[in-house]
Amino acid sequence: MRKVGKNLNVKMVAAIGLCSFSLVAVVVSTVAWFTAFRAKKNDGEMKIYTPDKIFKKLTIHEVTDIDYANVTYDFNKTPIATATYNEDTNNVDYSENFTIEMDTYDDLEQNHPVLMLIELNDTITATAQDPITVYAYCSNEEYFGLPDENGNPKKPIQETGNPLSSVVAFYSHAYTTNEFNSSTITKETTYRFPMAEFDSTSGFNRATFATFDDTTMEYVSFDQHKRLWYSETATVNYIAVICDYYRPAIEFVYSTYLSEEVLEDTIYFTCDWSMVI
Repeated sequence: MRKVGKNLNVKMVAAIGLCSFSLVAVVVSTVAWFTAFRAKKNDGEMKIYTPDKIFKKLTIHEVTDIDYANVTYDFNKTPIATATYNEDTNNVDYSENFTIEMDTYDDLEQNHPVLMLIELNDTITATAQDPITVYAYCSNEEYFGLPDENGNPKKPIQETGNPLSSVVAFYSHAYTTNEFNSSTITKETTYRFPMAEFDSTSGFNRATFATFDDTTMEYVSFDQHKRLWYSETATVNYIAVICDYYRPAIEFVYSTYLSEEVLEDTIYFTCDWSMVI
């Protein structure tokens, strides 16, 4: 896959004095796993449901540049997949390969965002009686990396089909047409958005299926039904949803399965959620 932007260097720090062979072996194997086996597979279909018929189109866009200096993402304006509401059939029509597919995650290249750009069928102003809501519903019932009472993996990791919902984060923000078409966002060939993970002023809201304590990084809970964006007052034409890896969750998964023999093979995560707009 294409390597994008500059690497984000992440240092692994071991306690001073703990220099036994076993510790070195664990650290070396962990680095090798992050570097060699973080991947995804494009075999999970994503569906769109629009009970209030406000949805017009959802397009999926690949990232073209990650600018860490200016804390921005650039996404190709030409979509790689599209879902469009068909008023004649009252159904959503999908292009081929309509799913979320993120590049390889490793300890040096951790950011691999994918843009889901939602366009509503008109300029809509939300009210308390008719709020605008975007939900993601996943088929996975619990966090994939959750160990049992003995600290062993509750579910076996597979070469394919592991749930992407366990390790994904969503960053969402809404725009009017004028806001979206401004020179800040819409460029000649790309859409430019702030890197919400590193920019507290971006206006994006983060949502995850899995929840970790921000201080201790300990697992808290898993929610199959996740509200990505909600308003009772906003005037909206577009909702941008940026999907990327949720670092505490994916690293917890890796540590849970560190001793599994299947890690000698390439491991794939599959998109396992649908959207309700």
